[in-house]
Amino acid sequence: MVGFTTLAIAALAQLYAGKPRPRVMSLVFWAAIGCGVLIKGPITPLVAALTLGALYAWERKAAWMKSLLWWPGPLLAIAIALPWFISINAATDGRFFSEMLANELGPKVIGADHAHSGLPGYYLLMLPLLIFPATYALPAAARISFAAMRAPRTDETHAALRFLLCWALPTFLVFELFPTKLVHYALPTYPAIALLCAAGLMAMRMKQWRTMHPLGAVLFGLFGALIVGLTAFVATYMPGGFDADFRRALSAGIIGALILIAAIVGLSLAKRPTARAGILIACALALSFSLRERTLPEARSLFVSQEAVAALTRARMMPRDQEPFWVVGYSQPSLIFMTRTSIRMAHPEEMAANAQSGDSLIIEGRVLERTLALLQARGLGYEEVEAPARGIALGRGENTALHIGRVSAAPSDANPDGRR
Repeated sequence: MVGFTTLAIAALAQLYAGKPRPRVMSLVFWAAIGCGVLIKGPITPLVAALTLGALYAWERKAAWMKSLLWWPGPLLAIAIALPWFISINAATDGRFFSEMLANELGPKVIGADHAHSGLPGYYLLMLPLLIFPATYALPAAARISFAAMRAPRTDETHAALRFLLCWALPTFLVFELFPTKLVHYALPTYPAIALLCAAGLMAMRMKQWRTMHPLGAVLFGLFGALIVGLTAFVATYMPGGFDADFRRALSAGIIGALILIAAIVGLSLAKRPTARAGILIACALALSFSLRERTLPEARSLFVSQEAVAALTRARMMPRDQEPFWVVGYSQPSLIFMTRTSIRMAHPEEMAANAQSGDSLIIEGRVLERTLALLQARGLGYEEVEAPARGIALGRGENTALHIGRVSAAPSDANPDGRR
């Protein structure tokens, strides 16, 4: 979604700059819009519309936008997206679009795993962490952005910065005002912010600012330390006892701190923007390798979906097409991607009303007793075939257990809770 949104805005940038072959850029824009709609509905068109609207409101110029009205472009976007719209609408009896709008633009009330509300300012607080290592250049980016805002609208030397600001700020503000808050929602603005950071990094050398390097180094150090602390914390979710957890966390913290200190020293010694950019990238890659390649793959209790799939594999119960497989009380889509098949995520009442003896199912621990009572009321039981998969439900930040088994005909000697 971010890639196609960036492609659409890049085509707008070519038109805005008056580059040749505007009709080709118009087709690129509309093709990216169509593909973005396939991936994430209204987000790509929303970002493009906000960018165009903000540019017009700021500069009062629209002549460069005329190429977007060339009729093959909109038709291309419709040709890309319309078949999918028709198919998904038919497959869901018209429910898809109302649920999509409710989920994307309002509080998520379908399942506690997706209840993510927050106050305005959430994405601004997350920005220095998520855009790391460009965090170092955020103060400089803010300074040149304020300069562009104060400059006359006819000042062409700030035109590129105005374009980037019209890309980033309106969309960022809209997502800040949405009641639903998920960290990835504001990502379509990050390419613009990254380019502003690059421009700020160049300006730090040319303008000889005295405060931008210390401010950037402090921000870089603070949020780099947060990443190092996160790596150390994740190390405690590897298998083993307290002593092993402590040793892993300590070693991860020491290695991360050494990488971060070396980067800050390098930033202080290097003066050229390209050298500083190289230091930032090297630091980020080193920290990323430590977290993503060394720590996260072994922190198995963080990924309860992965543990559930491993248990299904051991029990030879992996879902197959055309065979009923129920997931009750746990609505993380990671299970769908990891099993690569269609599974039914349902509330206990829906599952109990439609399940048949022999159906496979996963039951989240919070709704286990209620689910078993509903099955028992229908004369059905539950046979657990594997030890529960235990871990963290990241959507809620809570410990959870996923019980794996099959629906069975209730035996006469069943326990009162319905399990054999």
